Amino acid sequence: MLGTETIVSSTSTGGQNTTNELTQVDFDNCRAELNQCHATNSELTEQLAAGRVELRQWNFDCTNVRMQLQSCERDLEFYSAENRWPPVFDLTEARGFSFESGKSNLTPSFRRLLDNAIIPQIESLLGNDRFGITTIEIIGHTDEVPVGNRQSNLDLYLTRHLGLERGLPALSHADNAGLGLSRAVAVRSYLLRNRTLRNYRIVVLSAAQGVDDNGEVAIGSIVRFAASERRRIEIRLRGDAETIQ
Repeated sequence: MLGTETIVSSTSTGGQNTTNELTQVDFDNCRAELNQCHATNSELTEQLAAGRVELRQWNFDCTNVRMQLQSCERDLEFYSAENRWPPVFDLTEARGFSFESGKSNLTPSFRRLLDNAIIPQIESLLGNDRFGITTIEIIGHTDEVPVGNRQSNLDLYLTRHLGLERGLPALSHADNAGLGLSRAVAVRSYLLRNRTLRNYRIVVLSAAQGVDDNGEVAIGSIVRFAASERRRIEIRLRGDAETIQ
């Protein structure tokens, strides 16, 4: 007999036969629902794995924040007691202050470290009348790795980025000097979101690959430390000469 296959099952209830007919369509629907459950399960498994990765990243960031806070607190204690000059902040890639490779985009971990460890310390120092801070300098440092064949637009857009104009193309660079400057601009733009910091002069500079992470001039092709220590942002706080106590 042609047509839809039918499976018939009979049961006896109270002396009466009850016939339940399950068609092929019913089986196909059940199979489709089962496949959907498998797909949902796979999706949830992927989301769980991604959540675990994000949690590990957050734990890593929290550890870095604690380390940075401890380091900054030691610096503050020393400079407050012994030194006329405020501390220098070295934000190295090795300590979690990383950019996207070859770019000037701040990573989420970089922004969190700025918010939780660096900006509060800067605000504390700005409130110290003894230092008379008027200017925040941001210096971009790189390693020697060539950036490749790229076209720079710094001549066209640098000052407009410093003016925080909206709708501009991202800064692009043709060498490490430009990369260091572009990264300093990115940090400056982020700091200017802070109500306190925006009241100060924030200038950007680039040292490119010219300064080793021990402060010495990087001469020749041999450097003392790992490249991840040299790829960094340096933040210096200074006042006008006559305001330093």
